[in-house]
Amino acid sequence: GMAGGAAKETTMVRILLAEDNDLIATTLQQQLTSLGYEVVGVAHGGDELIRLSEQFQPDLVLLDMQLPALTRDMLGAHFGAKSLIPAVVMTDFADADVVRQAEAAGIDAYLVKPVNPDELPPAIDIALARHRDIQHLRAQVDTLQGTIEARQLLGRANGILLKRVDFSDASAEERLQAGAR
Repeated sequence: GMAGGAAKETTMVRILLAEDNDLIATTLQQQLTSLGYEVVGVAHGGDELIRLSEQFQPDLVLLDMQLPALTRDMLGAHFGAKSLIPAVVMTDFADADVVRQAEAAGIDAYLVKPVNPDELPPAIDIALARHRDIQHLRAQVDTLQGTIEARQLLGRANGILLKRVDFSDASAEERLQAGAR
């Protein structure tokens, strides 16, 4: 019951699973559920993944890098660092290219298949934490960007004021000198 280690104080992490192999999908779903995660849906292809992620707004997507009709652009646009939904990618091989692709797409963590259930929680935690950090940084950058732009505007405004003052100063001085002669 509730005394088990699975019942955490934290709210359940809602996961959307994207895996076209039914057997693997079922296995992962059972593993995730027994680990205390809530699987909100299973997508079998890229388009379905996008549709379900918009529908369910999951906390995280666990997806197969070899998912049919899934392009890297799609990945980068909807999941991982550049988006609102963190992603853990599963790949059939620890191929340097795949890893590079995943990182280029801004994927937060990846696992090599067959997935060891013990590796799921750390990968999910890393993805959620990395994503939080990135969103936090992005917010700071936006704030800084705003501050910098404000400063630049102020600077420009000051520059305009200074120029005006300089001109009037110069002409005032000239007038004084002319008068003093």
